[in-house]
Formats: sequence, structure tokens, C-alpha cells
Amino acid sequence: MAARRGLVLAVVLVIISLLALTLASFVFFVQAERAGTNAYALDQQARLTADSGFEELVAILRTERHNAAVWFNNPERFRHALVWAESYDRQSDPVRRMGSRKELLAEANPVPAWRYSVVAAQWDGPRDTIRYGITPESALLNLNVASEDQIRRLLTPLLLDLGVENAEDLVNSLLDWRDGDDQARPGGAENEYYNALSPPYKCKSAPFDSVEELLLVKGFSAAILYGEDVNRNGILDLNEDDADGSFPYYDNADGILNYGIAPFLTVHSREWDQALDNKPRINLNADAGVVAAQIAEQFQAGELSDATIAFINGLKQQEFNFGQLRSPADLYVAEEVLGGPGQSAQSQDGPPSSSGPPRRPGRRTFDDGESAPPPESIPGLSSPLGAPSAAAGEDDDGGGGGPIPPALQGSPVTLEELPYLMDRFSVRRSQQATAPLVGLININAAPQRVLELVPGMTPDAAAAIVAKRRELDAEALRTTAWPLTSGAVDVQTYKAIARSITTKSQQFRVEIVSYADHLKIMRRYEWVIEMVGQLPQVKYRRDLSGLGPAWPVDDDTLVVVR
Repeated sequence: MAARRGLVLAVVLVIISLLALTLASFVFFVQAERAGTNAYALDQQARLTADSGFEELVAILRTERHNAAVWFNNPERFRHALVWAESYDRQSDPVRRMGSRKELLAEANPVPAWRYSVVAAQWDGPRDTIRYGITPESALLNLNVASEDQIRRLLTPLLLDLGVENAEDLVNSLLDWRDGDDQARPGGAENEYYNALSPPYKCKSAPFDSVEELLLVKGFSAAILYGEDVNRNGILDLNEDDADGSFPYYDNADGILNYGIAPFLTVHSREWDQALDNKPRINLNADAGVVAAQIAEQFQAGELSDATIAFINGLKQQEFNFGQLRSPADLYVAEEVLGGPGQSAQSQDGPPSSSGPPRRPGRRTFDDGESAPPPESIPGLSSPLGAPSAAAGEDDDGGGGGPIPPALQGSPVTLEELPYLMDRFSVRRSQQATAPLVGLININAAPQRVLELVPGMTPDAAAAIVAKRRELDAEALRTTAWPLTSGAVDVQTYKAIARSITTKSQQFRVEIVSYADHLKIMRRYEWVIEMVGQLPQVKYRRDLSGLGPAWPVDDDTLVVVR
């Protein structure tokens, strides 16, 4: 009987132990689920903080799309921007007052708050600094319409910096991938090479859909696209300068960041042939009556002199071939006739009283979607190589340089009128007038190495443009006339580059880092968007959080204010 009682006690103890273990497991499970739910909620808050920053940026682009001073590098607006805080709003934000989070982060229990920063690499400023703003795609070289010469001039030095010895073979492979034939260039590749791979695939022989598509091209790799900058912040980090000490194991530890080729390329840049007020430009190749009526309608405030208007209408009556002009800039001949070759703009005429067309009342300065069809409705746009490209330099859209046509030698166009001519007139041939302009390079935002690729641009002229744009205000930078009116380049250089440049932007690359003051959490997202009217079309959106925080938003020494 005593043995039975002992057995019952043992069974009861085992059962109690099992119940305790089950209860402990259940409690652990509940706590794990609770922690996971909290982590998911915080991750969602970080994502929504980034989305809030994106929506605020879109609101800015709806009204200030062509004003790079607002969105290109604006630390006051885009650094540590507050989305929500428990005890203060944006107006009373202490970080906004102090300009830094150092004091706030030093507190034992910071006030709960969520923030974001809009970040981008700084290409032409001091080394290893960052921008607080976005990048227009028109500041980059369009991979689909760039000429062979432009691609070689951009890629060859970048590839050599990365230690690539067969740079010419890579360039030829790139050109073979986008061209429409099946004839391989020396060192390039067509279907015969790609069909022999495992798994096999075909050479596209069509325009690129993204820059990352280069990873499918013979010889290209992530190391070539992104160089040593594996976290894509434009800053030389310690792990990117220690040789094989840590990833990336291929960096050369020379103290200089090799960027790779991707940061300077795009496939998205294009714009409509419209003035800054969203009205179609006056095509000087149209019928004389149409041109005269449009001039009378658009120039009622005396922007152009009566002599200039009469001169243009007279040329139309004489059936002058405007198709032989490179751009409306060729109508300005005063310096070439009076000052001789090489005379700078400023030395002959002095700075103009106005550097750009005024904003006309009653007209919106954003694309309202009514004067241009959506991109998808344009025939042939899926093949940018077939679209006219002023930047590509491969299809001759209106002649080249040379002697001034006799009919233009008496042109009364003045330097003060040039901004209006460049903004509101076009000399594109009639059959091209309705197609978008693909691959123009934005002189207000492009890094110097991209500016140097503009046909007719010299390295000295590109450097002068980069230096001058830092000095000018937003109003002065509105039209493409400013390199000449400001004296940054001479008239011959300006006329050579005028057809290939722009100051407008329709597609933008946006990178936003979101974080909290009270938590160690961060999310990082990238968008490429196209503004169509007031609506942003998202070309793609991706989560870059796996690359790490990367952007040292709390390091005040990396902030450069223009």
C-alpha cells in the first residue's frame, strides 16, 4: 500500500512538471509573439514615416518642379524632418531650432518622435559629403540614347579606376545589347555568347529597361555597377578602404572612393517640348500664319522687341529654313558679328536685366496633364532609340555649326531676349515636334563628368557651368540661356551645346531614410518617379534597408549648404 502511494506521488509530480513546462512554453510563445507584433508595428511606423516624406516631396514637386533650389540640396527642409512627436509639432521641434539631434540623443529618455531625411550623393562638392535632396534623372546620361562616343567617354575612366583592363570590350558588349542587329562588335557579344551560358538567354537587342539590366550583359557585375561604394552613399566608409580586410574584398585601399558606373546612368530622362509655363513651344518650322498668331498671343508683355518679332515673321515670309538651325540660340548673332569669335557674353553686352522669362499670371507652372498625352499613349516611346534625341548626337536634328546664314546676319535679337527664345521657341522638324525630347542633360544638376559629355562641351566650360550655378539664384537658372547670359561660356560654345541641354525635370530619383529619436530603428527606401501633371507615376520603389543605414545623417561635418 505504501508503494502505491509513492507511485501516485511520482505520477503527480511528473504531471505537475509537464504542466509547468507547457505553461512556461506558452508564456514564452506569447511573449515572443508580442515582441514580434511590436517589432512589426515599429517597422510599419518607420515605413509610413518614409511614405510621409515621399508624399511631402511630391507635394513640393507639384508646384516647384523646375526650381532645383527647393529640392536639390535643402538641409533645412529635408534633414531630420519631423513627421510625429509625442509632445511637440514641427514648428516647435527642438531639432529644427538647434539644427542637430546631438543634444536630444544624449538624453536618457528622448521624447518619442519619428523623422525622415531625403538623402543623395554629393558629386561636385567636397569629398565624402552628402546632399539633402533628390536627383533629377535628367542630370544623368541616358543609357538608351547616348552616342557610342558619350558612353565610351563616361565608362572608360570609371572602369579603369576599378582596375578593369578590358574597358573597350565592356563598352562594346553594352552597345551590342541595346542595338538592333546580331553582329557582335570586337570583344562584344550577341546571341551566340548568351545562348552558351547556363542558364542560356538571348541578347536583348533593344533598349534597357533599367540600369541594373547591365548585370545581364557580358562582363558586367555588381562590382562594376557600384564600384567600392557597396552601401551606395557616395562616402568612403572604413570597410570600403581596407583592401581584403572586409567586404568588399576588391577595394584597393587607396583612400579614394571608386563609384562605379551606375550613379551616372539612367534610362528614364525625357521631357515634352514645352515652355516653363506648360504651353507647347512655338515651332518655327510651322506655317508662317501659325507662327505669327502664336507669337502675337504669347508675347503681349513686351518680352520681345517689335524688331525681333518682325524679323522672325519676315524670315517666315521668306520661307527661311529654320530646320538648318541647331536651336533658337542660332538666332542670336550679335556677338559673332560685332564681337568676333570667342567673345564672352558678358564682355560684349553686360549682364541682362532679366535672366529668364517671368512667370505669367493665370498659368500654372506645373504640367497639368491637359496639354500633353500620358507617356503610354505616344507611339514608339517604348523604343527610345527611335525617338529624337538632342543628347545622343546620332540623329541630326537640324544641322550643325558653320558660317552664319546671310538671312540671320542682321538679326536684332539681344542677349536680354535670349531666355525667352530658348524657353518658348523650337526649331525641331515638324515630324518630330510631338515626340518627347529624350536624354537632354540638366545643366542645373548634372555632375561635371556628365556635363562634359554634352556634344560641344569642353571640360573648362563644364567646370565653369558648375561653378557659376552655385552663384546664381533660382530665377536666373530657370532657362537654358543662363550659361551665356551669365558669362559662364562663350557664344560659340553655347550654340554648340544649346540643343542638348535643359533646366527642366520630369523624372526624379528619391531616397529617404526614416528613423526614430527614441528607438534604434531605421528604414531606407528608393523611388524613381515621373511627374505626369500633378500625379507621380512610380517607375519603381525598392527597400534598401538591407544595405544598412549608410547615411550618417547625424554627422554635421558632412552637411554642405550651397
